[in-house]
Amino acid sequence: MKKIILLIGSGNIGFRHFQGLLSSSHKLEINIFDKNQDSYEKLKIFLKKNKTNKKINFLKNLNKNKKIDLLILATNSKDRLKILRKVCKLSTVKNILFEKIVFINNSSFKEACKIQKTNGFNAWVNCIRREIPIFNLIKSKIKKDLIKISYKGNNWGMGSNSIHFIDLFYYLKKIKRINTFAKIKKIIPSKRFGFSELIGKIQLIDVEGNELFLEDSTKYNSNKLIIKFSDQNYTFVKSNIIHKKKNLILSSGEKINENVSKITKIFTNKLFSKNKINLTTLKETQLYHNIFFKIVNSYTKKNNLKKKYFT
Repeated sequence: MKKIILLIGSGNIGFRHFQGLLSSSHKLEINIFDKNQDSYEKLKIFLKKNKTNKKINFLKNLNKNKKIDLLILATNSKDRLKILRKVCKLSTVKNILFEKIVFINNSSFKEACKIQKTNGFNAWVNCIRREIPIFNLIKSKIKKDLIKISYKGNNWGMGSNSIHFIDLFYYLKKIKRINTFAKIKKIIPSKRFGFSELIGKIQLIDVEGNELFLEDSTKYNSNKLIIKFSDQNYTFVKSNIIHKKKNLILSSGEKINENVSKITKIFTNKLFSKNKINLTTLKETQLYHNIFFKIVNSYTKKNNLKKKYFT
């Protein structure tokens, strides 16, 4: 049976979702809406070069639809709640995949959760590392060990992307009550107009000593993720993995694929085959976003800044 997809937002992330949908093993009708309809041209050019048996509709407006099997919200965080309200009034939605940062504040999360309860849809957030095998392997090895995670780099979008690593921290280890430390040096304009990015440090330490450390600084030449526990160390640089045990290299050069399109394909195939979805739920991610909101709000209040938004 054909599944009805509504993809809202056809920018860079939306385009990756589109690629993933095209590679799904299921029969899909893909409806795409973007208020900037010039963005459709990139997708149309791609379709001319890559033939598909999927039915594709480029929408001029959000229309009534009896049933949407999957809604993918790849818009910015400012518009997302308003769009969610509108789609749920127009259609019956069964499943939603959100991009992060999901919403701009906690009150928006509360309203979205009420909408979810009223309408009865399932909702996940696209924190992709939960669906990448190496991180599930690491999770299975940690057990009772303390874990230390760090992500350090230059211009990696700490404001927009911290949620990915907070999510990974909580996923790999059952984190208990945390203390939060942050040394934000400055908030700078994002490449996307009307949004911001963070420069500085964020540290989360739970009561048992598990730690997450994030830093965005010009002193780093490349972005590096390190996961340490017991006598083991996993280092991720770009798509390469180095695994050490007691400082001996066990493996080096293994590649991982963190493309959004691949995760969208995995997610869609699991969803419509009724397999377990490993991504974070909307309710669960509210906690991770609140940690981030508190850090940002503390900095803006201390420095008498206007409210900042991250996409």
